Amino acid sequence: MKTQTITELSAVDILKGIKKNEFKISEVVEAHISKIEEINPDLNAIAVPLYEQAKEKAQKLDNQKTQNKKMPLLGLPVTIKDHVQVKGAISTFGLKGLEGNINQNNATVVQRLEDAGAIVLGVSNMAEFGGAYETNNLIYGRTNNPYDLNRTSGGSSGGESALIAAQGSPLGIGTDAGGSIRVPAHYTGIVGIKPTRGRVPLTGILPETNGMISFLAYISPMARYVDDVEFVYHQLIGNDKQDPRSITYPLESSQKIDIKNLKIAYYTGLEGIAQIDSDTSTTINNVITALKKDTHSVEEINPIFLEKAFSTWFTLFTGGAGSGSTKFALEQFFNTKEYGVVLQNLLATMDKPENIASLNDFHMFLMQWDIIAKQMNRVFQSADIIISPVSTTAAPLHGATYDKMSDFVYTQLHNLSGLPTLVVRCGTSKEGLPIGVQITANMYREDICFAVGKHLETIFGGYKAPK
Repeated sequence: MKTQTITELSAVDILKGIKKNEFKISEVVEAHISKIEEINPDLNAIAVPLYEQAKEKAQKLDNQKTQNKKMPLLGLPVTIKDHVQVKGAISTFGLKGLEGNINQNNATVVQRLEDAGAIVLGVSNMAEFGGAYETNNLIYGRTNNPYDLNRTSGGSSGGESALIAAQGSPLGIGTDAGGSIRVPAHYTGIVGIKPTRGRVPLTGILPETNGMISFLAYISPMARYVDDVEFVYHQLIGNDKQDPRSITYPLESSQKIDIKNLKIAYYTGLEGIAQIDSDTSTTINNVITALKKDTHSVEEINPIFLEKAFSTWFTLFTGGAGSGSTKFALEQFFNTKEYGVVLQNLLATMDKPENIASLNDFHMFLMQWDIIAKQMNRVFQSADIIISPVSTTAAPLHGATYDKMSDFVYTQLHNLSGLPTLVVRCGTSKEGLPIGVQITANMYREDICFAVGKHLETIFGGYKAPK
């Protein structure tokens, strides 16, 4: 089988091919390594290659394939965001002070992947400090979008999204505290999910997600197809007896969902807040038109929960006290005094008067957080799914998002809500760039997200390879 054909395959089809002995695991791994070496000079998406150990593991699994045939991910190549620890590899969180930091352990999700037979090809690039919707830092530099190298692949999981979209990796692991999986998926036309809060353990993220940020942060798979994300997602969920907020809760297969019985709610924005462009509006309207034909009902809703979502999210995400404590932590705990463009812009935004909250204000934002959650819960009293934009536009030119963090209120909302939210490509901009939509379900109903996502893939074609 030709190398190009292997790298074009979905993760599920790769696993089927390995199981049927259509190709060796080592052949699959070497094909993806070759593809990464081909695309990375343009994309700058891989931060830490782990090729030799990946080849060694592939050969070992080939030799022991019979003994390991029950492994659900046997031989699947994966890449991991530089925020998630891979034992023996370097994790930096994009910070200059952690440039040589070697991990002593695997994150829970990495261990679960490897226990299931997956093979880590390398660590992907991310935004400095996870602090932007673009991927750039002082160690590895800037990652480019495979659909247009002059544009961002998103952040902070932009290395993952670029690798997957360009067929260097069939599946990767990203993290999301404000849209860091979903925005890159939208910008590069792939699939990404933010889980229900607590579904996937955060153990092994660097730095540790203690305190308030642990309620906003999520970790989950990204891939080109919904089937791939759903299959691997089932391997990653459940309490790990380390993350105190991780839970074990049943998750059914999406195959049990009957689309015809679903009630759909949707919105395209709230006046004066993050107005979407015409291409994004057209994409949402096309999705709604299609769902009106195939579901029980469709209703447009007034998204009043958007009104205070950005200010609430940003205050909880940053602490609301300006940049002083963050600078102290960067220097004392991460040996970082040198800031790149991402941190410079984030710290400047934190110091704007409108983003500094008194202790009383902070308590008000905590109450607002609950109000937003209650507003979302009311929607699900009469709907099974909410369709919404991911952000205001398709992938912008490099540097265009730094002073526009409120444009991503559509994703920030669901870091607050804790609701499972899937992004699937459903449209294309006038410039030929992917446009995704968000599919949000009630708590623990990722199965509905996956079912609707696959339905929309069938209608609109989903992932399309960059030319």
